[in-house]
Amino acid sequence: MHRRGQLEEFLQEYLRENLGLYFFVILLFLIGVTFGALAIKALDGEQKAELFSHLELFIRDIDLTLTPEADLPLQQSLGGNFKTIALIWILGLLVLGLPLILIILFTKGFALGFTVGFLVQELGWKGVIFSVASVLPPNIFLIPALIIVCVAAISFSLAIVRSRLALRKQGLYLQILGYSSTALVAVAMGLAASLIEVYVCPIFINLTSGLFF
Repeated sequence: MHRRGQLEEFLQEYLRENLGLYFFVILLFLIGVTFGALAIKALDGEQKAELFSHLELFIRDIDLTLTPEADLPLQQSLGGNFKTIALIWILGLLVLGLPLILIILFTKGFALGFTVGFLVQELGWKGVIFSVASVLPPNIFLIPALIIVCVAAISFSLAIVRSRLALRKQGLYLQILGYSSTALVAVAMGLAASLIEVYVCPIFINLTSGLFF
């Protein structure tokens, strides 16, 4: 009970200290989502038709992901998620990588907004269902993971800058340890997102594929 109380106190203090950063990071991500959704209007008819043909092929071939060869897409998904989190972690350590962290976050939001916006615009209510089946499940874990590691990276970078300006280096080891621990939490959430993407989403997509064919 004592440890639980310490953990709750730590989490409350952490949220109080980083509430502004969480608001900023979430806002930036949502701006990326909005721009991604609006970018669809810039596509011409031929580009939309090409994207839709790729979508149809993806839905028709989704059964392949349910075979024993599914290890390959799992490795690809894990690699993508882990590389993104690791890159953000490294950029946070470098301090000067702060602008790149913001660019990565905005880009992830843009990609999500573009994907969901395209599905909804081209398929209407079917696109909403397909988005819920294919896009939503892994992002329940992946989006919070990105937000958590981005906040941790920005917070760590700012803490390093403040310590250098004050000519103090005390507690740097503990700061790195706490920062890395937060990144590991994001990695675990990225793992969950990959497992859902590879093993759960194909089932949902197969259940809804009858809407399209």
